[in-house]
Amino acid sequence: MKFSKKLDYSILLMSELVSQHHVVPSSTLAEKLNLSNDLVSLLLKNLTRHKLLTSVRGKNGGYSLSLSPDKISLKDVLEAVDGPIALTQCASKEKDLCSLSSVCSSQSALVEVSNQVSNLLANVSLQSLITKYN
Repeated sequence: MKFSKKLDYSILLMSELVSQHHVVPSSTLAEKLNLSNDLVSLLLKNLTRHKLLTSVRGKNGGYSLSLSPDKISLKDVLEAVDGPIALTQCASKEKDLCSLSSVCSSQSALVEVSNQVSNLLANVSLQSLITKYN
């Protein structure tokens, strides 16, 4: 399982916001992380739409975490960026889209593995990424 670049950058942005204790402009984040302003703005707007960030307009505007970093899980960020966690099509909520589901003997096992991965990611908070793994 490989995370998307958008997820990688989103985690990087949110981790940077954990270390800041105030509203941070998107341009400041882009410059500090050496990412394009357009990409950072797009990612921040998406995270705000999923209620992981709060945006403040105006001269002193920018972005901040909408929740405490110990209340935001890696699963929350992943699902905001890449959608629901599913290792295969049959393990997703859209099972009917798989033409092989009626003959697949591994579907229930794949659903279980997807659930375990989801639970694991739900138990890794943004705070623990910053403190435990750095």
